[in-house]
Amino acid sequence: MRKNISMCKNIDEAIKFALELSDLEFKLLCYLCNKESNIDELSSKFKKSKIRIYQALVELMKKNIISRNKKNLRRGYEYTYSCKTYNEIKKLALLNIKKIESLLTENNIDSNQK
Repeated sequence: MRKNISMCKNIDEAIKFALELSDLEFKLLCYLCNKESNIDELSSKFKKSKIRIYQALVELMKKNIISRNKKNLRRGYEYTYSCKTYNEIKKLALLNIKKIESLLTENNIDSNQK
């Protein structure tokens, strides 16, 4: 994470910074917070390969921002993805911000420096 906090020009950028999300991860998160979805639907919606969508979903799961649910079908199963609650995501963002603050303090970086 090498972005400067002053680069956060809007709330979307601030959220991406706090949660350490790529553009695609952020778009997926926003979509999944409104609707549970599977890889096929996400791939079609965002016009990205299924592999690229899967990679972004794995990153979001590693960060504990989304969850994967297994749905049994008549023949086989399918995974669907949904975001965690607002409070869980907020807690993760605040933890990351505290880590950043700690790193800045440890490295003696003054918040007034540009």
